[in-house]
Amino acid sequence: MYRDRMFVAAVVLALTATACSGQPKASGGDPTPGNTAASDAPSPSIDPSTGATITPSAVAATPVGRATRSGDPKIVVTPPTSKSGVPEANLFTGAAITQGITKNKIMLCAHAGLTLASVFGNDPAQLEQTYWRMVNEEMGGVYGRSVEFHYEDDGYNPNNTPKAFTACQDRKPAIMIGGIGFDQTPTFRSLAEQNKELYIHGFATEKGTSNLKYSFGAAPSVEHMGKLFAQMVLKKAKGKKIGILTVSSDGWKGGADSFTSELRKLGYSAAIPRYEIADNNQVLTQHVVGLKDAGVEVAFINTNVVAWSRFVTEADGQQWHPMMVGWGFNLLTETVGQVMQSFPPSLGLSASPVYDPQTKYSWSAEYTRMQSYYKKYWNKSDPNDIDWIQWIAMKAFHRMLLDCGKDCNRNKIAGMMLSGYKGAEPPNCTLDFSRDPKHRVGGYLTNLWQTFDRGDTQAWKQISTCVAGF
Repeated sequence: MYRDRMFVAAVVLALTATACSGQPKASGGDPTPGNTAASDAPSPSIDPSTGATITPSAVAATPVGRATRSGDPKIVVTPPTSKSGVPEANLFTGAAITQGITKNKIMLCAHAGLTLASVFGNDPAQLEQTYWRMVNEEMGGVYGRSVEFHYEDDGYNPNNTPKAFTACQDRKPAIMIGGIGFDQTPTFRSLAEQNKELYIHGFATEKGTSNLKYSFGAAPSVEHMGKLFAQMVLKKAKGKKIGILTVSSDGWKGGADSFTSELRKLGYSAAIPRYEIADNNQVLTQHVVGLKDAGVEVAFINTNVVAWSRFVTEADGQQWHPMMVGWGFNLLTETVGQVMQSFPPSLGLSASPVYDPQTKYSWSAEYTRMQSYYKKYWNKSDPNDIDWIQWIAMKAFHRMLLDCGKDCNRNKIAGMMLSGYKGAEPPNCTLDFSRDPKHRVGGYLTNLWQTFDRGDTQAWKQISTCVAGF
């Protein structure tokens, strides 16, 4: 049964990264829980929607000019033409400019694998409505417009993605949003380009992005994360033999490739045993045997949380307990945490800050805020990590819409990113589209987690916050 919960968690998790913005870059060392490194964010100002003090985003005040791709029409970003000071692209014409943004409403539509959400108490209606209901009812929406947000189920399967795309397209949203799904996002991204729909997504491969016009990545690319994993492993597990388990699909293997390349670049010269699975559901027995027999001491698990959890039980069954590193998910420790106590502490990287109400962090007040609205709207007193990830993702989109201004439209949203938009909305990591204009990716920072024993199980703690490298 835990496998189904893993699927649900995995497909929702990166929604926090689809508009990743907020915490400043860490500057060396590992902050203790509750602390972050010195801020490079702008000075506080007043949120025009709520009157509250906020840390504003930095939107380019001067035009970038043209962003071009070989063989593509030129994309022009014109100077600011409105009081909001937001540059405007020429991607959309006519009614498409204001699609999904009316005098009274903003429409957003996302895809994720929500088929099994209700099994574990993560009602899609609660994920869709909680944050925006709070905004609409208590803040008057965004500049007087109510925000309507919908999920369409992609079944966590790229074969189902076209159906989810069509369902979103029928709603005529201002922005289509991609949650996690390394294999689903590239398919959806291709459909968005073909149909000229504005799409902002989470983690995805850089492969196939050289001619994109309508799609933007708000989380680090899979390849960039592979490099960060390599740097982290060499720093935290120096001198140990490293091996890889990865999914062999195009959506996943770029991370394993860049992991290997970065290890070599940094001087790691030993052989790197690598075992591949066709998908995240494949039996892992022989892969674990191979890595064990190769003497691997540190296993990079470049899979989703479902496969990682099965790796834990399979390795334990073979009495092999390597140090493990991979994509940080609370659901891993919640389901196999007791077994993980036989392993050295695991390390995880995540775009979202760890969810642990039992530990005091600088973002703990946001936990409390979220919990109060789940209690108020749904009489749900114990929202979980999936609820948390969704909450802060929508908080980041809220910031983006505020930064776009009262006269926001789809050309302005695209213009913000094409001109190097820098978003800042705690407790997410800073977004900077000026760093990788080639791939249209704004995410580049990550959080480092480590497991620790908590009674008869393990849990994650965050030991480094929003770091650019290791």
